[in-house]
Amino acid sequence: MPPPPQPTPGPRLTRRRFLAASGAAAVAGGAALGVPGCRGLGGGGRGRVVIIGTGLAGLIAAYELERQHFDVVLLEARDRVGGRVRTAHRPFYRDQTAELGGEFIDANHRVLLRYVRRLGLDLVDLRGVGMNLDGAIYSEGEPSPRDEVVTPEVRAEIDRFHAEVDSLAGPVDPADPGRGPAARLDERSVADLLDELRLDPDARRLLERELRDEYTVEPERLSLLFHAALARLYAGTPDGDVEAFRIDGGNATMLDALIEEIDAKTDLEAPVNRIEQRPDGVRVYA
Repeated sequence: MPPPPQPTPGPRLTRRRFLAASGAAAVAGGAALGVPGCRGLGGGGRGRVVIIGTGLAGLIAAYELERQHFDVVLLEARDRVGGRVRTAHRPFYRDQTAELGGEFIDANHRVLLRYVRRLGLDLVDLRGVGMNLDGAIYSEGEPSPRDEVVTPEVRAEIDRFHAEVDSLAGPVDPADPGRGPAARLDERSVADLLDELRLDPDARRLLERELRDEYTVEPERLSLLFHAALARLYAGTPDGDVEAFRIDGGNATMLDALIEEIDAKTDLEAPVNRIEQRPDGVRVYA
């Protein structure tokens, strides 16, 4: 058997001035005060900001804050940047990649697509490719053709669940789902709804698999409000616009591109253990 896929090593932190001295860091917010353990931060002039975590959200926050002339320090508990973004290259043929985290970009992911364009990355358009990744369903390690498992009766039960979710999602405002009567959905889990509907066991197993694949969490830990808000957000979205794109070369190329653009210092293997609110600002200790 070939060796398991190996993730791409974390982006090279020697680029520009990305790597800072490690050690205890205390970062002051507001005025640009001295920061023990983080040297040579430059003079942005608008203050100093600490960002905890170097996933896409942290790197993009650093990118935008630097554009507004803030000094930025990044603290990361792991020994690499990227968070849930990790791309594997080996042992795939030529330049093929696989994602160990999220992979696809939907056509309505407008913010992410804007950064793809701004950073000059290329997309692979999957619309119309006709991929069918659900041709078989595994139970206890054995595959069965999907059509044999998803009988018309099972499909009707699955549709009953989705219809109930759509009904609950009707009054939810995706921009502010916690507002109004719909907020009460947050008191229930998706597993609670599955229990209430008393679904056919095969339909429930398939729905639970679908939910785990989508959210990487067990249904009993998934807020019914969150699930309903997502259903409301995607209401009316054409199937072809879901999982429409991949980043050419893997999602780690976006990490590389962001690191090339920012001058923020980062401290790896620096879990934050204390945050203090002081009269002169906020101090973060790692």
